[in-house]
Amino acid sequence: MTQRVELTDRIDSGAFRLIDSGLEYDERAEHRFAVTEGDPLSAEVRSAWAIGISRGSWRVRIETFGTLKADARYFYVTNQLEAYEDSVVVFTRAWSETIPRDQL
Repeated sequence: MTQRVELTDRIDSGAFRLIDSGLEYDERAEHRFAVTEGDPLSAEVRSAWAIGISRGSWRVRIETFGTLKADARYFYVTNQLEAYEDSVVVFTRAWSETIPRDQL
């Protein structure tokens, strides 16, 4: 048995349609938080988010994935974005940042 604690938060706003415009919207997310007891620098969060919009025959969706970790000197942030038209990826970008903690 470990001293690691994990919490998963799922959000599902469901899908809905705006009657006047016919626009359909769907949103969901999952956030995972983890830390090991006695080791605050082990804390980590991972998030995934998806939003879909459609009307008639067109459908678009964006998905994002990110992480946040830290050590005694830096925060480490990574992100990835994917954009879809129907089921075809039309854009993707990934980036990461290392941010000094500056006494945090």
